[in-house]
Amino acid sequence: MQLHDLRIGEQDQQGREILDIMWSTEDYAVYSHRTGISPQFSDDPELAHRQRAAFSQIGPLLSTVNALRTGTIRRVESINREISRAISQSLEGHVEHAHDILVDVQTRLHKLRSLHGRLQYQLSCFVVTLLAVGGLAVALSLGGFSVVSQLSPLLMAQIATCGALGGFLSVTVGIRRLDIDPHGNWKINVIAGGSRIVIAMIGAVFVYFAIVSNLLLGLLPIENSTTGVFAVSIAAGFIEFLVPNLFLHTGGNDNGA
Repeated sequence: MQLHDLRIGEQDQQGREILDIMWSTEDYAVYSHRTGISPQFSDDPELAHRQRAAFSQIGPLLSTVNALRTGTIRRVESINREISRAISQSLEGHVEHAHDILVDVQTRLHKLRSLHGRLQYQLSCFVVTLLAVGGLAVALSLGGFSVVSQLSPLLMAQIATCGALGGFLSVTVGIRRLDIDPHGNWKINVIAGGSRIVIAMIGAVFVYFAIVSNLLLGLLPIENSTTGVFAVSIAAGFIEFLVPNLFLHTGGNDNGA
């Protein structure tokens, strides 16, 4: 394939559709396709050989950048332009400069993907919390607002919802400290976020059972206060390590008896 054959909408030598020509000179071109950005080397065999040798030096780093570029990041035009500039610099013999450009792009992509991952995680938490609140609203509208016993399903729903609210508040407050794998799939972030709220709900219910069974009576003497139970349920959802610490506390008491 010759340089003059490179056109938008045509196919390259690997059969990939050319989406855009990012950089074009007499000696080479840089174009984008659905899986990344690639160079078209010179028509002169000797010059093309030197270009391939230079391009191969940034190949491993470019592969890493392209892996981070997948998904929604791929639509960031400024990222594509910087990758194209790095490829162009390597083909012109400025390999170190090309490497520095790609390192900057890699750092930027890490930040972007971490930001996207946190948003996906938080959105998943919000959706699950909203479902819990909606479910409680339906239960209240059907069953009324009275709580008839300590094991009332309506009370369990209220406690679980308080735990969900606490969990969502915890995620919102600590979202900047959330560690996200930049290479992770969005499904992982969504499942992890939803699971965080479910765990918070289960933890809140556990705390309630611990209170009414007098396991925590000395530590949290609020078994006769419904609002107090709700407050502790929110705390159980908010403080991720509250329930494990309560287990350790209870176990410590048993061992010391």
